[in-house]
Amino acid sequence: MARNEPAKVQGQTDRASSTQRGAADGNTTDGGTGGQALRDDPKRLGDLVERLTTELAAANEKIQHKAEERDLAEDRLQSLRAELETIVDAMPAMLFYKDTRNRILRVNREAARRWGVTPREMANTPTSRWYPDEADAYYQDDLEVIRTGVPKLNIVERLYVGNGQKLWVQTDKVPYRNASGQIIGVVVFVRDITLRKQVEKRLEKAQKELEAEVQRKLQASESRYRTLYNNTPVMMHSINRDGRIISVNDHWLHTLGYEREEVVGRRSTEFLTEASRRYAVEEVLPEFFKSGSVSDIEYQMVRKDGWVIEVLLSAVIQRDGAGGALSSMAFMVDVTRRKRAEEQARRHLEEVAHMARLSTVGELAASLAHEINQPLAAISVYTQHCAAVLSEKNFDSQELSDTMEKVSSQCHRVSEIVRRLRAYVHKGQTQRSHVDINYIVHETVALIAPKARSSRVEVNVELSGAPIFVEADNVQIEQIILNLATNAIEAMEDRSSDHRGLTMRVAPRGQGRVAVTVSDTGPGVAEEVLSHIFEPFYTTKPHGMGMGLSISRTIAEAHGGKISVTGNPDGGVSFVLSLPVGEPATP
Repeated sequence: MARNEPAKVQGQTDRASSTQRGAADGNTTDGGTGGQALRDDPKRLGDLVERLTTELAAANEKIQHKAEERDLAEDRLQSLRAELETIVDAMPAMLFYKDTRNRILRVNREAARRWGVTPREMANTPTSRWYPDEADAYYQDDLEVIRTGVPKLNIVERLYVGNGQKLWVQTDKVPYRNASGQIIGVVVFVRDITLRKQVEKRLEKAQKELEAEVQRKLQASESRYRTLYNNTPVMMHSINRDGRIISVNDHWLHTLGYEREEVVGRRSTEFLTEASRRYAVEEVLPEFFKSGSVSDIEYQMVRKDGWVIEVLLSAVIQRDGAGGALSSMAFMVDVTRRKRAEEQARRHLEEVAHMARLSTVGELAASLAHEINQPLAAISVYTQHCAAVLSEKNFDSQELSDTMEKVSSQCHRVSEIVRRLRAYVHKGQTQRSHVDINYIVHETVALIAPKARSSRVEVNVELSGAPIFVEADNVQIEQIILNLATNAIEAMEDRSSDHRGLTMRVAPRGQGRVAVTVSDTGPGVAEEVLSHIFEPFYTTKPHGMGMGLSISRTIAEAHGGKISVTGNPDGGVSFVLSLPVGEPATP
């Protein structure tokens, strides 16, 4: 009945309004003249009653609809409140509603559980009752939110709860407003982060321990690196982007005779000879900054006492994120002793090779003597003829002139033989140059021609169509070819066959190499002999020393080449001297 009472009041109001409207139209229903008229006119009275009844029914229907909507809204509101309370109570965080006087209006179940009470027991109580030590400090934050209307979020603080436990909590405070939007307090949302703080503390402790361990290991590693850096038997230095030395190891200082303070800050190129410094600045450093590394660069460094040492330098560069050079580390190996040993070995090889050349000339002496005797005998005959012509009173000057030209030609022939012999047996420093391999073969053929003729060996020469240059000492390469050709001629001297042929061929071999092939038609060499033929002191000659082919192989390898031997299908053997091709020197 209570819900229908407003409808009755509303109906009464509507009827009063209708009566008043009738009065305004002159159709009043009171005891005046208008009411009398209605009573006198039943039709008008019926119409009025019918109209008022219809209006009243519509008004009642409208009021009933609004009442139903209100009931539904109230039911929905109660349902939402129940859901909200369920959600709030199910939250694992603590929730407080507080007014402007620092009183707790209500809390959720989790907040009450922390103090061991029910939410009803905490409702409408002063904050100081539950956490007296922190209440005033917390209230200052509440007042700031109430005054400004701005939430305060992510406040990390300590909170004592009912069991005496002190928690680490993260608090959010937002304004608490009524239906009209007025701030009437704060809503405090408190999350227990004690476990997180404990984990963070453990992580922080572990981080510190890890950093300490890393630092300890870094110090130990640095100490080991410093010990290795200073005690390694290789010269090492570091330079900055300006080319100045920032550190050197002890071996570097010991080798060059300096103290550390005399070196750090100076340019690394200051310790090179003038030639090495120029080589470094013009060639090595541009390539180094381009590629980031160099290896086995031959430098000469000057000790403090002025002595020059030979080193092999390798270096790597360290770059920044933009690719610029930060610093570089260089490693230098003192190869002075090795260089001296190599020089001594080279000189020894030259001595042995010179003796071998003398031995070869000795073997060719008979043929060469015959070769020289022929032009000398011709000169003797021509000079006697000249004397006879001059003894005549009316001698023929043209005949005398022709004879003297023949004498000159024979003298040139002897001179050329002597020149070749002197060049071949000349003892001097090894001097390499870019020389046409065809020229060397041509000179060798001229030397062996007398021996080939005396041994009835036909020499066939096949030179390349175009010059092929090699970087070599032409006397030493000529010695190899001459030794191979002489061996081939001697191998064919005992052959009964009428055909004794020696072929000397020059041809490109591919991959930047050239081959000189010396092939004969002799009796050949047994397979077991071929495997030992280049060994020192191994020989198949009755009076041979077994050094010719060994020396030849050593010379070839010193020039970056090699010698191989194979048997020919039709008899005889072929020796192949392979050498790297070099570009001719430009004027």
